[in-house]
Amino acid sequence: MKQKKDGGGPCGDPNGPGIDRRGKPDGSDSGYDRGKPDSSAGPGINPRGKPDDSDSGYDRGNVGGHGYDDIINLPHHVSSTRPHMPLAERAAQFSPFAALTGHGDAIRETARLTDGRILLDEDMLERLDGKLAELARLAGTGAWPKAAVTYFAPDERKEGGAYLTKRDRVRRVDLTGRRIIFTDRTEIGTDDIFEIEILLDE
Repeated sequence: MKQKKDGGGPCGDPNGPGIDRRGKPDGSDSGYDRGKPDSSAGPGINPRGKPDDSDSGYDRGNVGGHGYDDIINLPHHVSSTRPHMPLAERAAQFSPFAALTGHGDAIRETARLTDGRILLDEDMLERLDGKLAELARLAGTGAWPKAAVTYFAPDERKEGGAYLTKRDRVRRVDLTGRRIIFTDRTEIGTDDIFEIEILLDE
């Protein structure tokens, strides 16, 4: 019968005193403290080998005791190849981000009111035809009479429109094409006209 050999160290520890099972010093026996810096590194040096602010007097914001004295008085850099950005564009970089682009415009467009077309009765149509004929007669003489024409302009985005008044000299009245042509080339269809007022020259 073979006798069982004892461990390699005292108290039966096969790794010997002061050595843990990974072969590193055991903090309980060797006095090694992982949470404290090694005093052998010297004063003013932390465990990572960098100067310790509390001991060495090292100041990150005032290197060499000069701070930013070497650059604080330098002129502002202006690029010679790129144009200077306007202040409005610089401010736009810090404007709030609009997640729903165009949502505000859509709300305002929905809230915008339009007028409906007014239907003229027989008396109004007859009176309007008389003024239109008189305007055509004056324009045919080359006098280019001045008139105020109120007409309905259909809206381009939604149902309805708005009543506008055009004040200018009339170059020609096209009865066949049912339109009034002003001297600035503006054309108004006679079917959209609500009222005509012939103005006297000042």
